[in-house]
Amino acid sequence: VGQPLAFENMQSRPVRGNTDWSSYVIELPVAEEADKIYFGAILVGSGQIWVDDFQVESLGKSLAGDHLKLRLRNLPTRPLNLDFEL
Repeated sequence: VGQPLAFENMQSRPVRGNTDWSSYVIELPVAEEADKIYFGAILVGSGQIWVDDFQVESLGKSLAGDHLKLRLRNLPTRPLNLDFEL
């Protein structure tokens, strides 16, 4: 099992108290050797958390090259279960 190449959990900018529906963005570079992206939501303390419509988007360089095609051929063509309803 490899080590995380990048990590962000919004600890430096937590959402606190009661809030209306809002959009939050986390941007991280994805190293070429990355083979998984994990994402989700964490509730610290008591209360409820509601999440909906996660999005994963590419903001930069596209993947290219035969070595990457071999690694990517068995992956889904799009993110799955973004609404956590499966």
